[in-house]
Amino acid sequence: MIELTFSKSGWDDIVLTEDDLFDFRFERGCFSGDTFELGGVSAKSIYMIIDNNTQRFPRGAFANSRVKLDIDGHFCGYFNAELPKRRNGVIELTAYDDMIKLDTEFPKEVQFPQTFISVYAYCLLEAGIADHFSINGDFFVLNALFNNGVISHEYTDYIYANSCRNVVSGMAEWNGGFAYINDDGKLQVDVFSKEVSRTFYSGELMDFDYSDETVVFSKIKTSQKNKTYEMGDDSGYTLVINNQYISYGLDDADFETYLGFIYDYYKGFSLTPMSFTLAEPDFSLKIGDRISVVDEEENVTVTGNISEISVKGDG
Repeated sequence: MIELTFSKSGWDDIVLTEDDLFDFRFERGCFSGDTFELGGVSAKSIYMIIDNNTQRFPRGAFANSRVKLDIDGHFCGYFNAELPKRRNGVIELTAYDDMIKLDTEFPKEVQFPQTFISVYAYCLLEAGIADHFSINGDFFVLNALFNNGVISHEYTDYIYANSCRNVVSGMAEWNGGFAYINDDGKLQVDVFSKEVSRTFYSGELMDFDYSDETVVFSKIKTSQKNKTYEMGDDSGYTLVINNQYISYGLDDADFETYLGFIYDYYKGFSLTPMSFTLAEPDFSLKIGDRISVVDEEENVTVTGNISEISVKGDG
């Protein structure tokens, strides 16, 4: 069962279920396409078409509201509604989780050098996700390859020219993982798991397809100040660290050390691009989890990490 609760100042709460909807999608992902990458900002979104044929919902009823989503009794987070569109007896609405609040400029009054932990805290304060500056885990959780780094005073114009969301993405990439807003409303950085936590069989899936090729990383590559850095060999795929505005700002003494942390974790990391559909939502699955699927017809087991989750429904 889908339950959506819309709250805004000066209005009574509005509660909708799938009986009130013509269409519904809940999506979450940490990067787009089939290319594996670090530094994704795993945003959640909901899209819906609301039945308003009787004009029971007046203009302004949903605009700029805070939306709570529960599916089958499972809390799926809070979302921020965009301005809805009204047409032909329906209301079309999209809402995003608090990751969208990070789409604001990084504060220019922050002086460098700064640790990653402090920069995370400044980003959350500037975005309004935190109500005060704190580096004690009040507003973020780091499950990274290393939980701190230092951004020097050099090249910090790259930082000031970017949004807080891009800065978080860059630090999460150098922390060896991806960022998202967890169920407690905190920013969380995780790495992609190397241990299989679930196994499915193709016979229990509604559909299942996968690539003929398994990706195995054997090299990591990045650049800093017009110099290319590589670790590993050409026997497999290359994992590229792209966020130049973070790498340019990294302290020279620590740059290769940080790169080594990422290489040590992801060398030999393998995955097979695939997609599948479950008959019912499974909320124990999380972005970054490592899962295996047994193709019972081909007698093949493929393994990969979850990068996108989608739940669909309608009235």
